[in-house]
Amino acid sequence: LVLSAIAMVFGVVEWISAERAEEAMSQKLERMLAIQSGVLADPMWNLARDQVELVADAIMLDRDVVGLEVRGEDGDLFLAQSRTSDQGRRLTLKGPIEFGGSDDAEIIGTLEISLSDVRLLTERNERMVIAAVLAAALMLSVIIAALIANRRTVGRPLERLLTSIQSIEDGGAREPVDWNSRDEMGEVI
Repeated sequence: LVLSAIAMVFGVVEWISAERAEEAMSQKLERMLAIQSGVLADPMWNLARDQVELVADAIMLDRDVVGLEVRGEDGDLFLAQSRTSDQGRRLTLKGPIEFGGSDDAEIIGTLEISLSDVRLLTERNERMVIAAVLAAALMLSVIIAALIANRRTVGRPLERLLTSIQSIEDGGAREPVDWNSRDEMGEVI
C-alpha cells in the first residue's frame, strides 16, 4: 500500500514536470520564431545570403534546434540546415518573415524551425532515476519506522509478558508485568 502511494505521488509529480517542460519547449519555439523572423527580415529583403546563413548558423547553435528552413516570398527554398544525429520527436513551427513597420509590413518569406525533444527525454530520465532513488529511500525509512514502532508497541510488551509466564512455568513467583497502556496490548497484559 505504501509502495503504491509512493509510486502514485512520484508519478503525478513526473507527469506535471513533463507537461511543464513540453509547454516551456513550445513557448521557446514560439519566441525563437518571432525573434529570428525579425532578425532575418533585413537580410531577406536585401537577398543577402551570407547574412541569412550567419543568422541560420546562430539559430543552429541552440542544442534543441534540429532544423530550419528559410523560404522566399514565392515559397522557393532559400536556405535549409538540419542535424540528422538527433532521435526523438520534433516540434516544428512556421511563421512569416515580415519587412517594414507593423502597419505596412510586407511578407517576404517564411521561417520554419524544428526543435527536438531529446533534451526533454534526457531530463525526464534523470528525474526518473532521482525519483526512484528517493522512493527507495522513503520506502526504506517507512519500513524501518514500522519495524521500530512494532518493536515498541508489540514486541516489548509481549517479551515482558512471555518472561513473566516463563517465570511462573519454571516454578517462580508470579511477576506482574509493568506496561501502562490503554490500547489492546495493555488490556491483554
